Amino acid sequence: MEIIDLFSSALSGVKNQNVNLLLKSGLYMLIFTVFSMISMYAVSRLSVRVSSTATFNIREKIFHILMNLSDEEIGKFKITALITWSTRSMSIEQGFIVMVLEQLMLIPFTFIAILYEIALIDRIYALFFLIFVSILAGILFWRLKHFVNVVKLVNFDS
Repeated sequence: MEIIDLFSSALSGVKNQNVNLLLKSGLYMLIFTVFSMISMYAVSRLSVRVSSTATFNIREKIFHILMNLSDEEIGKFKITALITWSTRSMSIEQGFIVMVLEQLMLIPFTFIAILYEIALIDRIYALFFLIFVSILAGILFWRLKHFVNVVKLVNFDS
């Protein structure tokens, strides 16, 4: 059984004092770090913007519902309780939306990094990995098609 030696080139660069190989590896690490920082910033900014817009729309709908309540219905609730409840609920929902969007939007960047690392080991493994992930994505999209159709049938405006 053959064991894949992942660190032979890196160790040979250290043992033989191959400065070019070490500088090249360091440059790759810096490029990937900067790329990761930029992508994290973009993902965070976009997810916060989307979640704040979504919660603003929900707050607006709740406000219009509360303003259209009759005096008898308003008498059943305390105004301070309604304000506290809606504010707390919206902040929890906004945090949830940010968390989900950040995780979902980082998947492509993570996938590219994993594929690159597998390609460094062996290009055939990278090809099999790409085919495997493509099949999984196809199955996922096919299964989510039903979910999207159900969501389209539900009318949230009423």
